[in-house]
Amino acid sequence: MVLASVLELVIIGDNSIDLSSMPNQPTPKFSISALAIRRHIGTFMLALALVVVGIFFIFRLQVDLLPAITYPRIGLRLDAPGVAPDVAVEEITKPLEEALSATEGVELVFSETREGSIRIDNHNRFN
Repeated sequence: MVLASVLELVIIGDNSIDLSSMPNQPTPKFSISALAIRRHIGTFMLALALVVVGIFFIFRLQVDLLPAITYPRIGLRLDAPGVAPDVAVEEITKPLEEALSATEGVELVFSETREGSIRIDNHNRFN
């Protein structure tokens, strides 16, 4: 049956096909892809314009190779001349570490105690 309907097509003298005998099929009202295919030069010019504008603005973008980042850190240095390191650890460093670690958002508390000096670093979460 389908073969018979295909054979019924009448070929007109200028090699065009008479589609009047074929059943009517609904055509889409609007199709972006059909429009892009029909107007291929306009589509190409639009794509080329977007590429040129993109290249223009990518060179105007300001990129910093070493941006200024401030890390959330509290550093504490104490001078305690004449205090032995073992006494400084028990009397000064441990109470300060416990107090600093009780604050919100603490990731790391690092301390270094030497004779005559104490250094405590409190590193917080980076938001």
